[in-house]
Formats: sequence, C-alpha cells, structure tokens
Amino acid sequence: MRRAKRPLVIAYETNYISTALGLSKEGLGIAILPEVAADMDKSGPIHSIAITNPVLSRKVEIIEKKDRSLSPSAAQMVKILKQVTQTTS
Repeated sequence: MRRAKRPLVIAYETNYISTALGLSKEGLGIAILPEVAADMDKSGPIHSIAITNPVLSRKVEIIEKKDRSLSPSAAQMVKILKQVTQTTS
C-alpha cells in the first residue's frame, strides 16, 4: 500500500477465516490470514501471496482450566512449547 501511495482502508473485519475468504472471492478486497488459510479453499478466483517483508507474527497462549491438573501428555506438551518459545524469542 505504501508503494502505491494509497491509504489502507479497512472496510470489514471478520472472526472467521471462511468469511474473509468469501469476501475476497466476491472481489470485496483482500484478506491477511494465517498461512493455513491458503489450504482451506484452493478453488475459485483467489490465490495467496506470502508476506515476507515485514515479517509478521502473532501472540498465542496456552489456556487451561483453573484448579485442574493437566494429563501427563498435556503437561509434556506445555513443557515443550515453553522450551521452544524460550529458544526462539
């Protein structure tokens, strides 16, 4: 948008990837979505382009029920996720 010297106008915001894909299919604009969305709908008049500059990221969180212990496999997954995020951040 900066290169085209056009302002970014956000006309729609959705909670669902399928809605954003549908709006794009109808020609109502573009959607910035996670990479997984490209595999959701390979039919029709849309295609995806990876955004590489700037690098985009998003925050994710581990959510668990209060006052309840995790199963051994879930606890191990949390441990691994914490290790991975500490080494990549």
